[in-house]
Amino acid sequence: MERVFFILLLLLPIKGYSESFPITLLKGYILTEATIEGESVLVILDSGAPGLVLNEKYYDADPASAIPCSGINGSFEANTHQVKQWSWLGVSNKKNKCAGV
Repeated sequence: MERVFFILLLLLPIKGYSESFPITLLKGYILTEATIEGESVLVILDSGAPGLVLNEKYYDADPASAIPCSGINGSFEANTHQVKQWSWLGVSNKKNKCAGV
């Protein structure tokens, strides 16, 4: 009993350092709301992504920015799009940022 009490006592300060934010789970994907170029959008939260990746259905790709890519599933070309402004949960960037499309 003393051991359980001691462990709980150690875990109490963790609550003060935690933060929560709204997410939606859809077919195994974690979705959260963000703002990209002034428009409120749902984005997939991918902790393994090296940067911001956008869907070319909604954002125009710069054809001059073609980057050859390859992986376990084959080869493809990726392009970029200049994002002028984005924000997510109070974190924002108002400078131009290159995003993969």
